Amino acid sequence: MVQIRPVGRDEILQVVAIHEQAFKDFFLTRLGPRFLQTYYMALLQNPNGLLLGVYEQDRLVAFAASTTRSAGFHSGLIKDNVIAFGKIGCWLLFTRPAALIRLLRNLTKKSSVDDMGEYAELLSIGVAVDRQGFGYGKKLLLATEKMCRQMKCSELSLTTDALDNATALSFYAKQGYKVLSDFIAYPHRKMLRLIKTL
Repeated sequence: MVQIRPVGRDEILQVVAIHEQAFKDFFLTRLGPRFLQTYYMALLQNPNGLLLGVYEQDRLVAFAASTTRSAGFHSGLIKDNVIAFGKIGCWLLFTRPAALIRLLRNLTKKSSVDDMGEYAELLSIGVAVDRQGFGYGKKLLLATEKMCRQMKCSELSLTTDALDNATALSFYAKQGYKVLSDFIAYPHRKMLRLIKTL
């Protein structure tokens, strides 16, 4: 039996494991499991954070992380968890300073349009490798949209790569997402912000 429900605090390590599988070569994954655990726990504890999971027989097999208010969400996470993120920042400063610079620069995205971030934002959807192709990503997207509507959000956004990403762009277009803006993520990654009226 498949169930979609909020992820519990005691399931954060499972979220991290799925993230590491689903986003194996991504920048945030390379920051390590300690960073991911801190990030997802902070998101879960934030009043604007949403963390939904797909469960098969009580096994977490996919998750979607989002916020009901994009504007200032990540900087707020850091301020609210300054000690935990500060420890990670110090570790990165001495072991991987270029990664710390990249992380800090990507907190601010230079958009091609005036964008106040007054919308909800889907931050990530991760599906365990052995459960991909079962439609769980779409189920999580629809469940996230439903929760955002219930929380009086009028729009849901997400960011994705602009280049070499035809499959994802086609998927989101079929779900009703349109391009709001483009921006360059540090150092030279062209991204698109997509948005949908709920």
